[in-house]
Amino acid sequence: MPDRIFFALLGLDLAAGFAALLVLGARLIFRNAPKRISYALWGIVLLRLLIPFSVESRYSIAPNARELIPSDIIVNSDAISDVQPDGTTAQAAKKPDVKRIILTACELVWLGGIGVFAAVDIARLAKLRAAVRDAEPDGSVVESGNIKTAFVLGIFRPKICIPTGLSASERRMIIEHESAHIRRGDHIVRAVAYIALIIHWYNPVIWLAFALAMRDMEMACDEAVISRLGDIREEYGTALLRLSSGERLPASPPAFGEGELKERIVNLMKHKKPSLFTSLAAIMAAALILTACTLTGSRENSFSVELPDGEKPAFRLNITLPDGWSIDDDAKREQYYDMYGGTYRIYNDGEYVGFIGCGSYDYSLESEPEQYPEPFSADYYKAVYADLRLAAHCIWEISPEPLKRTKNGETALAEVYVHIPEEGVPAANWEWLENPGIVSYDDDKHVYVAINLEPSVSEEIQRAIAGSISLE
Repeated sequence: MPDRIFFALLGLDLAAGFAALLVLGARLIFRNAPKRISYALWGIVLLRLLIPFSVESRYSIAPNARELIPSDIIVNSDAISDVQPDGTTAQAAKKPDVKRIILTACELVWLGGIGVFAAVDIARLAKLRAAVRDAEPDGSVVESGNIKTAFVLGIFRPKICIPTGLSASERRMIIEHESAHIRRGDHIVRAVAYIALIIHWYNPVIWLAFALAMRDMEMACDEAVISRLGDIREEYGTALLRLSSGERLPASPPAFGEGELKERIVNLMKHKKPSLFTSLAAIMAAALILTACTLTGSRENSFSVELPDGEKPAFRLNITLPDGWSIDDDAKREQYYDMYGGTYRIYNDGEYVGFIGCGSYDYSLESEPEQYPEPFSADYYKAVYADLRLAAHCIWEISPEPLKRTKNGETALAEVYVHIPEEGVPAANWEWLENPGIVSYDDDKHVYVAINLEPSVSEEIQRAIAGSISLE
């Protein structure tokens, strides 16, 4: 389960990173527009960090995360290399799994990073709370001599915390600024965004997106104050300079004096009401970015076919083939090599490149009698694929080292030796053709799938196909 969560987060990273690049481009295009526009666009990135699904479409320009993360790594994340269902250690798994070691190390570093960033921010937040603990609140405003700048503290009952010694004008402007944060829900957005940030702390693009989004948030609130209180740019800029704090505040609450002060002041000087054209263009850009980030590239070569075609219980094979490959879609099946379920043919741009067959067996991983092979051992393979190994005209030599292993079975590569019948030639003189093959079994259903490919299919393609296989 931790592996699936980790890889799911990597997929969210890719989607959010793509969204961030689009927003960065839009931010440059609308650099002279009010900052509430670019701030709203950053919400799309946050959504892509939080929403674990998207709609696949051939018209999308966004990458499909499952295409970018190697499928054999994802599937092997469910591997049980040495722990069996009964809690014992399999003798067959003697070699250390390097991928497993690296994956576990990455997960530990990831979890450790989350812990560090969360602990640091909680400590800073506790320090802020302690600084204003003894101050008497005046409604929603807390004034304290222990703080240097103003900020919003709290989520459900937010308080505006301001330092003592402010002039009436400064107090008015600052309270208006922090009130704008509360009205817009910025204190909640910032807390959620920071949680997303520390979960994805290893991604520099997400750090950049967070920093720019928070900068746009502050400038959007600056603009809101000017719009409500009138043209007080000079006084407001002076207050910003005076209340800028060099102290490291928590990343979660919005603070008045944070951010790039020079950029905030310059933005105030240039601020003006957006034209109707700018507003409409920004809305269209947001809609396009949202659509582009919601739709991801489809895996058009992912197939789900039902097997077998006979008296046995049906099951489904899920498989992804290379670009241009297909499985016959007219459900035409032919019997091959004594496999009871028949086959589907596989084509590459209309040219035959292999077939998919299936079979069943009587052994079970839960069986304990001594005459049954040890689960996941080489002898277990022989039992599962007995009819393949004993076939008269199609002999399968299955690798004892599985390509991937799950709780219910294994997938392995194979060498397939096919006896080619020739009319008028004695069987002993028939030619043997060596083909690449893939086999996969599911011990819950007691079924297996066997894929026989043409000799022209490379091992790289063979491994990619094998890594995509799942039975359900």
